[in-house]
Amino acid sequence: MLNSVQKDAQDHVRAMTTGNLAARELKIVEGMFDALERGVRYEVIYGAHVLQDANALHMVQACIDAGEQARVFPYVPLNITIVDDRWALVGARAEVERGPEFVAMVVHQSPLLGGLARIFEALWRIAVPITGGTELNDVNAAPSLESKRLLTYLSAGLTDESIAREFGVSERTIARRIGRLQEALGAQTRFQLGVQASRQGWL
Repeated sequence: MLNSVQKDAQDHVRAMTTGNLAARELKIVEGMFDALERGVRYEVIYGAHVLQDANALHMVQACIDAGEQARVFPYVPLNITIVDDRWALVGARAEVERGPEFVAMVVHQSPLLGGLARIFEALWRIAVPITGGTELNDVNAAPSLESKRLLTYLSAGLTDESIAREFGVSERTIARRIGRLQEALGAQTRFQLGVQASRQGWL
């Protein structure tokens, strides 16, 4: 069914993914690169656990290099693929006594399809961008004690002025340090910085 997504897509594909529900490892869907080459736009939100190993991260980077826009969110509960806002494929996995079960449903144009699109848009706005230059070591590198202290103050809601007073430096210096942390973690906003820092266990 996923292969038909790549063939049917004409303009854009938006997806949230926990990985291939029926596979033991994350794989690139057949036909995706062909779709990207013919101009189909891909926006994909990956669950954070998808990127816990180097092979998965390298696979995602290959997709980004081919033109995919990718972001990561701490928890993606199910797989959703929306094709040109015309139809969607929804998949979920459930653990039962006899083993995992995989359920998939096709959603055509309807209020439900519109709701799925709005859910994607809401998560896309707050998910953390993954860039082509992201390295696994960069993402997993432990922060300095000073950076952890700064992140803790930010998560507690302290203003730049209050944080600067605690560190004994200027507000401009604090803003620069926050900017460097955002750049290191690929976060465009302070909220995304908190999400990414939490995902990495920095908080």
